Amino acid sequence: MRPRLIHPTSVKIARLDRSTTQWDPDFRTTTQPIYSQPVEIRAQVNYERVEAQAMTLAGETPESMGHVTMLAEDFSKLGGFDKGDKIVEIGGLPVEAYITEARPAAFQSNGTYGLVMLMFESRRKGP
Repeated sequence: MRPRLIHPTSVKIARLDRSTTQWDPDFRTTTQPIYSQPVEIRAQVNYERVEAQAMTLAGETPESMGHVTMLAEDFSKLGGFDKGDKIVEIGGLPVEAYITEARPAAFQSNGTYGLVMLMFESRRKGP
């Protein structure tokens, strides 16, 4: 049985270009991430925390987190998404969120799964 999405919307995700993005081994981070053109998917979006205040050394910053749920067959057809890929648009509105994990869901009796959840978090820009 194929699972269905509840209130699906358009989501655009830009993949991190891992071949051209430079890695700084001293700081264990990327110097300037390079992203490919965004890919549009149909997905269900769920926010668990929206604009919650988090304390940083520079002061308070709002953070959002949640997940995007898409069909596993669409995930496979598009070549999948990975940690660090950037969500640039949800429902026609610009956002800046980054995928932190891809997780299978809706398991079937034969051991397969029908959905993939892409967990995301917003990140603070600047100080």
